[in-house]
This record gives sequence, structure tokens and C-alpha cells, in this order.
Amino acid sequence: MNRFWLTIFTLTLLIAPFSVKAAEPTVSSVRVGVSTNGPNVSPLNLAPNSNVNLYVNGTVSDADGFSDILSVSVVFYRSGVTNGVDCSSDKNNCYRPANCNLSNGNGNEIDYSCQINVAYFADPTDAGDYAAETWKARVRVTDTTVSVDNDTYNNEIQSMLAIAPTPSNINFGNLNLDAISNSV
Repeated sequence: MNRFWLTIFTLTLLIAPFSVKAAEPTVSSVRVGVSTNGPNVSPLNLAPNSNVNLYVNGTVSDADGFSDILSVSVVFYRSGVTNGVDCSSDKNNCYRPANCNLSNGNGNEIDYSCQINVAYFADPTDAGDYAAETWKARVRVTDTTVSVDNDTYNNEIQSMLAIAPTPSNINFGNLNLDAISNSV
């Protein structure tokens, strides 16, 4: 009789439904630099009267394999901006690149790179009104079942002092050494 009960118990375990929970993806690293998959650059410098291409790079992983990862998205923002990571796109303080590229998938990991075209007038955080703040990058990785955020990157955008005379050519006339021009 004991043998019969053990057989039914074992058979019940074999037939009983079970589920396997999918692994959540993770953001393994976050860097902001001046090239695709390049190193972290600190502080970030802007260029007079032109935009600077910055890249949010890093690696994401998933225990279910890199092919389970569907996408990566980024928000690059000044820490004190209204609504924080949920800020609206604004060239002064909040950037949301249209897409991020995934490459070099191997095993459970895949690299990502998101290009951001930062305007020369983006809010500096090294001095001035926003000196108590930093620039942050929030990375969100999405796999076939869930999205996971990582918000560990902090950096400064340096102040920039530049002028551009308009018009670019002003005729001051010719003067000898120690001569004084007439007021114009």
C-alpha cells in the first residue's frame, strides 16, 4: 500500500503545472563620452555656437540571453529640471535621443550606444544658477517581459564663455602707432 501511494504522489508531481519566471534585465554600466562605445568623459565640454555629439554608452544584460533584450532608451537631464527623469525634451536641460543602437551581443550581455546632440547653450552645472546640480543619464532596458531603469550616472557640463561679433568684419580703418581714431 505504501508503494502505491508513493507512485500516485510522484505521478501528481510530474503532471502538476509549473512556471518559470523570466529574469529581469539589468543595466551593467553607464558612460557618457564623445564617441560610440567610448570611455566616460568628465567634465563635459560644449563648443561655441555649435552642438556637441555626446554618446550615452554601456552594457545591459539579461540572464535569459542578450537576444531577449528588445530596446534601450535614455533620458539625459539636469538633476533639478522640472519633473526630473520625466522631463519634457528641452535643449537647455532635457534630452531624449530618438533611438539607441544595440551591438556586440554575446551570451547574456549586449552593448548600447545612444547619440545626443547637445546644444551649446545647455545649462552648465559647474557654476552659476545650477552649481548645486549635475547632469544625469537614466537608462531603461526593456526585454520581452519587463523594463528596468538605472540612474547612476552624474557629471558636470562646464560653463562656456564665447562671443561672436556681428557683423564679423568691422572696418576700423588704418592707424599709425600711438594714433587715436575718430569716434564712430
